[in-house]
Amino acid sequence: MSDCGDTAKPTLDYAVLWDPAFTSWIQRTYGLDAETLEIHESDAVLRVLLYRDKRGRVRHPPHIPYLAVSYDAPPEDRRDVTTARWHAVAGALAEELLSRRVRGQIPLPPQVVDVRPFKWHGFACDQRYTYACRLPFAETVARNTRKKVARARRQGLFVRSGSPEEVYRCLTATSGRKGFSYDISVAALADLAELLGPDRALMSVVVGPSGEILSGGVRLLAPRATAIGWLQGTTPQGLRQHAGQLMQEEVLHAVTQLGAESYDYFGANIPAVARAKAQWGMPLVAYSVIEAPAPRAWARATLGQLKLQTVAYRKRVPRWRPLRSGRA
Repeated sequence: MSDCGDTAKPTLDYAVLWDPAFTSWIQRTYGLDAETLEIHESDAVLRVLLYRDKRGRVRHPPHIPYLAVSYDAPPEDRRDVTTARWHAVAGALAEELLSRRVRGQIPLPPQVVDVRPFKWHGFACDQRYTYACRLPFAETVARNTRKKVARARRQGLFVRSGSPEEVYRCLTATSGRKGFSYDISVAALADLAELLGPDRALMSVVVGPSGEILSGGVRLLAPRATAIGWLQGTTPQGLRQHAGQLMQEEVLHAVTQLGAESYDYFGANIPAVARAKAQWGMPLVAYSVIEAPAPRAWARATLGQLKLQTVAYRKRVPRWRPLRSGRA
């Protein structure tokens, strides 16, 4: 994928988001229709995979990490030409999104660095963060985290492949404790496992010394691309026994063995989560979330711009006044 701006990271490739089986699963799970949109400007081609609800509005599926984006442009030494190409296709995409209407937020992948064309079309843009690294994993892990992994092993904890039912119980343990929902059922997890298989949807669980399931999660991946640490849940007992840290170490080895070349820890925007993930020493990576303005907000913003332009025009052009005739 070519740079979508000046500082895109070529080591991150979210090919799994384009996987036809994963696309089919999203449609079946959330009742959405998928559409691939291609935008051509000069020699640049921008492809995005959009999802639409029953009313035809663009809607990004719940908990899906990013919008699937592919951008190709010929090599160019001149930076101004590279920027102009991206602005042309990104601006055209922004216009398409506005014309189709957007419901909710759309997270753009980290490769999309320059989001100014969306801002210029009235989108709100919020910067968020994740942690990502190259594989095989070679970052410096915090000493405290290494101790927790070793302690978990001494207690008899180990990681194995998990069933959808086992993973689901761990997800509900976390969501119930923290007061949110993953918007995914055990039937949907079973469907995902059947459609993608263990090589593209890695389901793992941490098992305690008595056979109890302490932690479970799902990683999405594609060979020679980026694996995504998608879903993860841990029971209260698993938290006390450091099951999450053991899971992470084993997962990094597992996705490497399955052919992934990089790993996205997916999300570092809640203070407690960010602190825990920072312990693994991965580089911090920024990404953007865009949101179309509501119709009334868009109208107010447009009217405000017109007023500013009118005021500026009146300041530049003096008003015409008739000459007063004086007495002879």
